[in-house]
Amino acid sequence: MDLSAYIGLPYAERGRTRAGLDCWGLVRLVYLETWGIKLPVYLEDDYAAADMARTSHLIDRHRQAGWSPVEAGTERTGDVILLRVMGLPCHVGLVAGKGRMLHVMGEQDVTCERYGSALWAKRVMGFYRYVNP
Repeated sequence: MDLSAYIGLPYAERGRTRAGLDCWGLVRLVYLETWGIKLPVYLEDDYAAADMARTSHLIDRHRQAGWSPVEAGTERTGDVILLRVMGLPCHVGLVAGKGRMLHVMGEQDVTCERYGSALWAKRVMGFYRYVNP
């Protein structure tokens, strides 16, 4: 599965469309367009991606709803990767092939990076597969 069509889409705080996305908006858009799965929007939770403590709390609260942990090394394209930023689990991306993740963060457009790189390897908290269609 090729997720390269998403590379370069712009970042937007609380974005949920191709016009602009935050990290959850990217996951949600890919799941909708690729598999027809409508994931929760989570805009009603009134968070800001820059508020890492609040985002971390929301991720922890929703992490168990419909998601199954995946053992590292068995992840596959489309699995969600949970990442720690500034010590908090507050960022998500999508596995986009062997050792690569699709994600969007801050003022950076959607990009594809190696999650085993020096920048990300120690930040990986786990992989999750959606199991509740």
